Amino acid sequence: MKYACRVVTILFVVVLVIPAAAFAQSRSFQPQATNVLGTGKARTLITFTRVFTQAAGELSLARTQEHYVNLEPNWIKIGLAALFEPEPVVAYISITWADQVLRVTCFLDRTRSDLLRGHFLITMRATEGTIGAIPVGTVIGLSEGRAFFDGGVPVIEADVTWTPGIFPHVLPTSFNMAHQLVPELWLTGGAGRVIARHTFTSAQPLDGSLPIVYAVQEGIPIQ
Repeated sequence: MKYACRVVTILFVVVLVIPAAAFAQSRSFQPQATNVLGTGKARTLITFTRVFTQAAGELSLARTQEHYVNLEPNWIKIGLAALFEPEPVVAYISITWADQVLRVTCFLDRTRSDLLRGHFLITMRATEGTIGAIPVGTVIGLSEGRAFFDGGVPVIEADVTWTPGIFPHVLPTSFNMAHQLVPELWLTGGAGRVIARHTFTSAQPLDGSLPIVYAVQEGIPIQ
């Protein structure tokens, strides 16, 4: 009788442990995003910084989808840059984890962009100052974006695919990715709010299940 009770207890513990493990796996990917516009005024050219962070033990990033409402490109500055350069610089990124430091420069690929239709492709490459296992010149990711108006409100969207194998599958330490756009490439729209929504997709979990999708949204007042 005691043996039977012990078996039942063990089975009960196993039943509890399995969902707990699954729950832990489902919460192993929760990137956060913070956006700093540098101004709270409408129709103003801006400096723009955004930071993505992750905790140790999370799955790495595979894809980032960006959706900004009430921000728009400064087409005059972007067009002039593209007129004289095949790959004008549009942003810089610093990525750190463990003892790795990636200094990334983001280039607008003029030949694969259609600025007149609001479509753009950005190549992100490791550049000087990178420390660790990733060689300078490595493509860290590609960003396909578009800018348009929705109900009279400007919208910018980008779909970023991070190169597989660049980031460790499971992060051994905290992870920080800081984006700095070249000043005055974007400007705020009308008074109200800027909505910044980021949808992150993880690398495939180690148990073979589908990648995890996690979204965060931030509202920034504009006067």
